[in-house]
Amino acid sequence: MESRPATNALTSIAFTTRHLPLPQSFPPTTEVLPVYDSAVESYLTAIKVYDLTYRRHRNQDGDCNVSSRLQIGSYDALGNFAWRRAEASASPDWVFNTSYSQCSEASFRGVGLEWRDYEGVQGTEVVRY
Repeated sequence: MESRPATNALTSIAFTTRHLPLPQSFPPTTEVLPVYDSAVESYLTAIKVYDLTYRRHRNQDGDCNVSSRLQIGSYDALGNFAWRRAEASASPDWVFNTSYSQCSEASFRGVGLEWRDYEGVQGTEVVRY
């Protein structure tokens, strides 16, 4: 019977380096893939947010001073939300009626939310702060 010297199990492991092929790259595309199906997209694009700060008053000279800031937020087809600035007159009357014939004292600060539900019914909510 032939005797062999004892070997450590760790010394018997052989490491090999093998290069695997890289996946082929896909050609660049300008196509925009929808993130949501059309039902969800129609809900998202039906949501609008109005952020309005408005003040109207007469100064000491009797002139009517109006200051306002309106931002309208909405979702695009990919689900990205973005704000855009707008004139106060673009604010729907249910948020705050900014039209006037006399310069009466008025101030408003709040957020309005407009949406359309799955049955097509429009809903609105205003939060003053």
